[in-house]
Amino acid sequence: MNYTWEISKIIFYLIFVLGSIYLLAYLLRKKLQFQNENRHIEILEKMYLSPEVFLALIKVNEKVILLSITDNNIGKIESWDSEDFDEKELDKKEFKNYFQGLLNKKGISGYRRDKNEEK
Repeated sequence: MNYTWEISKIIFYLIFVLGSIYLLAYLLRKKLQFQNENRHIEILEKMYLSPEVFLALIKVNEKVILLSITDNNIGKIESWDSEDFDEKELDKKEFKNYFQGLLNKKGISGYRRDKNEEK
């Protein structure tokens, strides 16, 4: 039995399969990038409260919406017009104060500091 011939066939088929996988991944990536070009939904910020629960701040057309998202449920907490929401002020250090100001404008309060949280 000629082992050289068998090994060369194995190497050829291995290269063929890996090349096919690479080509398929390349084509799928191009297709997915093309679909995302005309998006009307933009995720501005995500904040994980636990591994399965997070808040998402999204922009849809001219609205900014705060959603609570769990494994089983998606709920709308609040929404703002895009003009009321300045994305440039979304600096991570100041976002809590900015967001609290937006809630106060809407008449929503109730943020309480934890006793252990520093001022």
